[in-house]
Amino acid sequence: MRNQARARSTGVILLASLVVIVSVSFPGDEVDGQGSRPAIRFDRGGSALGIPFTWVGQMIGLDVRVNDTLDARMIFDTGFGMQGALLLDPALGERLGLAFARTINLGGGGTAGAREAGVAAGANLALHGVSLPDQTLLVAKNRAPFADWPVDGIIGAALMESVVEIDYERRVLNLRDRRSYRPREGAVEFPLVFSHGIPVIDAEVEIDKGMRVPVKLLVDTGVPDVPLLLFEFSDHRIRPPGPTYTLVAEGMGGDMKARLGRIGSLKLGPFLLRDTVAGFVDRESFGTAVVLGQNGMLGHDSLERFHVAFDYQGSRLWLKPNGTYDRRYDVDMTGLTLSAQRDGTYKVIDVGAGTPAAGQGLRKGDLLVAVDGKDLRGVEFPEVRRLLRREGARVSLTIRRGTERLERSLVLKRLV
Repeated sequence: MRNQARARSTGVILLASLVVIVSVSFPGDEVDGQGSRPAIRFDRGGSALGIPFTWVGQMIGLDVRVNDTLDARMIFDTGFGMQGALLLDPALGERLGLAFARTINLGGGGTAGAREAGVAAGANLALHGVSLPDQTLLVAKNRAPFADWPVDGIIGAALMESVVEIDYERRVLNLRDRRSYRPREGAVEFPLVFSHGIPVIDAEVEIDKGMRVPVKLLVDTGVPDVPLLLFEFSDHRIRPPGPTYTLVAEGMGGDMKARLGRIGSLKLGPFLLRDTVAGFVDRESFGTAVVLGQNGMLGHDSLERFHVAFDYQGSRLWLKPNGTYDRRYDVDMTGLTLSAQRDGTYKVIDVGAGTPAAGQGLRKGDLLVAVDGKDLRGVEFPEVRRLLRREGARVSLTIRRGTERLERSLVLKRLV
């Protein structure tokens, strides 16, 4: 690689969790998903099946071993378009004894500016049943922006030498040899193109009644909770419908503002997802993030309604509805933007104006430690989400504010 590097990235924390989309490319590298890739090695045969994942916030968390030395919990993010992984703590790089060839800017959504990371080559990564030799490691130069995030890093395209199946219902990943792969009966195939290593799919949204807009969406398992993000600046027809709910969230590059609204539908080939919640992001909030002609991001809360299979080498994706396909789209009904913390609590990132939480005096920086007396430590985010999405229910929230422990009671209300 040359001495100069370019980094393309976008990132946002929305509603209750960590979102990071990072695509890194270097001059001379392929950026269409078809370039030279390190080999993937299976411990047995041509597959690694049943790789367990846990929920980290509302994202997929994998246990990854780095250089046979470091055990790290990493987010699996299809928006991370480089071969390798990102470590969020410079101390981890020191533990590994890494030698950095250069420093790059990660960029990212938000208004605070870019984050820096060191680049080291030749790392070995391993998961249950599979190893990934000769990978690139990015290591954040400053831990502070990520200090409370309950993960050590992010991994994405490094797994995509094989076909990657996500079975949300069984909570496992399957990695399979693409040469012998057969999709599930009834699965629908979609062509993919790649933007700096990130897959892009064609779709259609109906924003206002009768106004259907074709869109190109980055397919991103790193966008949680909000099923769809749309870029207002990409097309004059993409505007939030009323009523909307504005939230301020954290991005890789600082605060980001999004307006949530309910659109008529999201159409993916033959699949019509009605009454969908979408977040609308303007150019200012995107900060140093870069998009190349896309109109938005297809998020985790849409993808998890399907059995999903990615074949990056064949530039295709398969979707087959699972048992949650018809679940209603909803968002938090308290008005809180929450971020999962290392200690198992949930930090309040923002409190929406005029919401039930605002009416009870909750503040940015509060820690949510219990709901209806249920301690949230050890409770995965999908369950927390369920507790806070029961329209009309009265809930008791236990809050830690500095040394104080507060109890607040509020009635949940649908905000969009």
